[in-house]
Amino acid sequence: MAVILTLGEATAALAQLPYTPLTTPLHGGSAGQPPQVGAPSSEQPSQQTQPQPSTSAPRPSQPGTSASFTPQGSALPSSVLPTRSFTFHPRILVRETYSDNINLAPPSRAESDAITEVIPGFDLQAQGRRVQGSLSYSLQGIAYAKHSSADHIYNQVSGNATGAIIPRHFFLAANTAYTQAIINPSAPASTSNIFTTGNNTNAWISQVNPYWLQSLGPVGRAKLSYTFGNIEYGSGGLRNSHDNTYEASLTSPSGNGPWSWSGSYRDYHDWISDGRQTVQRQAQGELGYQIFHNLTLLGDGGWERNEQSRVYSQVFQGTYWAAGFRWSTPFNVFQFKYGHRFFGPTYDVSWQHQAARVTTNLSYKETVSVVNQNLQALALQSLTPQSLPNVPLPALNSFDLYVSKRFAGSISYHYSRTSLSLTGYDERRDYLTRLVGNEQVTGATLSGNWRAGARTAVTPSFTWEKNTYEQGRSYTLLSPQIALTYAIGTTAHAELGYRYERRNADTEADSYTMNMVYAQFRKTF
Repeated sequence: MAVILTLGEATAALAQLPYTPLTTPLHGGSAGQPPQVGAPSSEQPSQQTQPQPSTSAPRPSQPGTSASFTPQGSALPSSVLPTRSFTFHPRILVRETYSDNINLAPPSRAESDAITEVIPGFDLQAQGRRVQGSLSYSLQGIAYAKHSSADHIYNQVSGNATGAIIPRHFFLAANTAYTQAIINPSAPASTSNIFTTGNNTNAWISQVNPYWLQSLGPVGRAKLSYTFGNIEYGSGGLRNSHDNTYEASLTSPSGNGPWSWSGSYRDYHDWISDGRQTVQRQAQGELGYQIFHNLTLLGDGGWERNEQSRVYSQVFQGTYWAAGFRWSTPFNVFQFKYGHRFFGPTYDVSWQHQAARVTTNLSYKETVSVVNQNLQALALQSLTPQSLPNVPLPALNSFDLYVSKRFAGSISYHYSRTSLSLTGYDERRDYLTRLVGNEQVTGATLSGNWRAGARTAVTPSFTWEKNTYEQGRSYTLLSPQIALTYAIGTTAHAELGYRYERRNADTEADSYTMNMVYAQFRKTF
């Protein structure tokens, strides 16, 4: 069954990604998604297949660690894997789509057409004693019934590899993605290459990450890491870039009594092709003390420097501190921190509740970031080795430093045949190095999955989002959709779907309504 995504959902990770560059292996997903359209936003909650609920309590991380960050070496814990394997799965997807607005234009200029897509590809995975990797490739051929001049072929590649050079210590990881990206995120654009907006281009995004892991006994576990990243665009006036990241960290060992600690240093340097540079340096230490069985006191402090230069340099730096606590029970984890950084008081609040059938997450975080490093991590996390999504990645034109103040929440329910999920967010981006105005992005998605039979599933969803940007300009997006999927055996699926979308913007040229229906067949060999 295909996972239904909107462009906003693809861009959601921009504000959710960790501060550090991606160093985790890619994970599995679903391919052959139906074409989705939508004005790209700066934010949208992710709509993913709901995990099975667990009755076990979530395990809080120690200070200085993140539940979403796993060293690449964790895929090779002993650096010598017990088995070797090689799998190669060709696949093909054929999809027919009809839309009454393939150019996402106002009603007076909307053009309708029937579109045929043929998308062959393959998924390859290999595992040796010291090396493991994966490669996915899709060749997307698009043909139009009435607009044959727009016929096109796209290539999409996703690959990653991890190797243990010195067992248990020295590793080398590499990731790459070649796909399509949005040129102007404030104009109408689609999450499928079939829509003729002229608002996408090819993008090649790669990272190489050698790192060293070392156990220091009772002192903790150390990591030294270097990451080189590169982003190149095919056209559209988007700026290429490359970056270097140096990191060192020390985390206390598990089972160390009531005390836990961590320390880290990070140096990130990004070069944009227009001459702009961004430098972020951060040194921090964190300490935790468990005073009761379910209550731990937390404290951290450090120093940071954020610099962006082009014609002249702008520097934002200073010491920072935060203090708070973490309270945990078998079904709840609540954490609160209050502190101060160079931009003022800061808060970090999160609550996780996990029951037999319901999972709830609420969080509020304030971070300093730059879009470029988040875009790179998004690309490498979005493309999976098992299956390559047919969703172009966003490319934001702003590479300026900003302070993100983001509230996010989700609640999901799962029963034997039914699952429901509600996600929402509200984020303010206060830019530090530009005068065109800040951004406010708000949205929510309600989605469901109903197994109507042993082979049949129905997946409805409803998405709403609002984006205010650049001196008060704004748009809202409303999009319901529904899909019916039927499994023809274990390796073949047929799907029918419908989607409606309405975009209301400040100008008529950026507003539209769109209807589309599609039928697709996917077979994996």
